[in-house]
Amino acid sequence: MGLHDVNETVRIAFLDLLLAVKNIKIIKYWDICPLENLLGQLEEDKPTVSRAITQLLIPSMFPKDGSSEELLNRAIKLQQTNQNAARKFYTIAPDIMDKTPLLQLMYGILDSVRLFLKTKSANKENIGGKERKKMKKLYDKSVLNESAETMDSTSTSSLASTVLSETSASNLQNEDHLYNDINLVGGLLDCVCILWYNLNEELSQDSSKEFRLYLEKKVAKNILLFFKHYRDTSISSTIVYLASFLSNSEATHV
Repeated sequence: MGLHDVNETVRIAFLDLLLAVKNIKIIKYWDICPLENLLGQLEEDKPTVSRAITQLLIPSMFPKDGSSEELLNRAIKLQQTNQNAARKFYTIAPDIMDKTPLLQLMYGILDSVRLFLKTKSANKENIGGKERKKMKKLYDKSVLNESAETMDSTSTSSLASTVLSETSASNLQNEDHLYNDINLVGGLLDCVCILWYNLNEELSQDSSKEFRLYLEKKVAKNILLFFKHYRDTSISSTIVYLASFLSNSEATHV
């Protein structure tokens, strides 16, 4: 295949062909060259070839008028397929495309991780609260007597069934959530750091002040939550690096 040719000129010519094919609706470039092959080459190849692969992938990763959810889903797929290629993709992309969809993805990643951690904490608190209530019913005589007077066996059974189903649903949701894979979370937050680093010069301009302030406030709002959950994990350095982008005024609250 031309993508793996030893001659760099041939590899670039092959990618030019894929870029031309991309504009033909009845032909899909990934039918000619699988995504895994493209990402493998993106990870290892020289800058000129990596840039061409990035340019080829950008419309798929950032579809026109794509929602934050769409961008996030595609970013997750990229991370799951090849994290090293993902790092290179997000390093090159800011030089090729407009910053707006990149920022949209960054906001989406931060919001989604925050929501996951908040939900996870709430589920633990709910389960803990229910266990405490259950213990109180078992060992508090007055409560036990009141329960015997006001609830028959049918209603008690119904209540127990409800509590069990809620607990099981919460556990199932947590166990099945993609973000239980800490490497995936680390890869996505790494993506935020890489994009911020490569957009930093543009975000420092007065014309981008609103974007920068919004991003800083969003990170400042979430960073303590991230530290709380990932402080002693393999991705703690990514959290620290993310915090390093905050301005002095925002960092004082951390």
